[in-house]
Amino acid sequence: MKNGARQWLKEVEKWQKKMVQKIKKTGVQPTLQCILIDDLDDVPPKDQQLMRQVFDAFDENGVRFVCSAKHPKTLVAGIKGKAYIQRMHRLPELDMLIVCLRTCVKEHIGFEKDGIQALFKFTKLNLGLVYKTLQEVFTKFAYVSWENVIKITDPGVANLPKPIKVSAQNDAL
Repeated sequence: MKNGARQWLKEVEKWQKKMVQKIKKTGVQPTLQCILIDDLDDVPPKDQQLMRQVFDAFDENGVRFVCSAKHPKTLVAGIKGKAYIQRMHRLPELDMLIVCLRTCVKEHIGFEKDGIQALFKFTKLNLGLVYKTLQEVFTKFAYVSWENVIKITDPGVANLPKPIKVSAQNDAL
């Protein structure tokens, strides 16, 4: 994951350069520069230690970090003192469904009820993953159906032969 931490550091540096350019262009000096990191508790402890060192370096330049975490107690000690930690709670399933359906309507994404149900089932009610998968399905197939969601989320199941329902008919001669 060291490559991931390095890539993250490059992105932070790129963001900081953009901020400096905007400051020069507008002449407005922000009082605080912040970087938001979502789901920091999903980062392994080793990488959290690397990030803590980055936090220290950017802290000297006036950059602050705001991090969200579902389980703040799992964060390494050094992170807790260097960043503002915002405890996050998942949205209730109904609210997530409303957000998803509003997005579909607003962005003119065609969908079926079974497609949305599959989307929520296979993303385990993670709204970020719902959006990512919704975008993948729409970009590839231009329609959110059960079959299209399965093709993205579980291609092995999508390639299984589909059973054919046969009904017996009693024909009287």
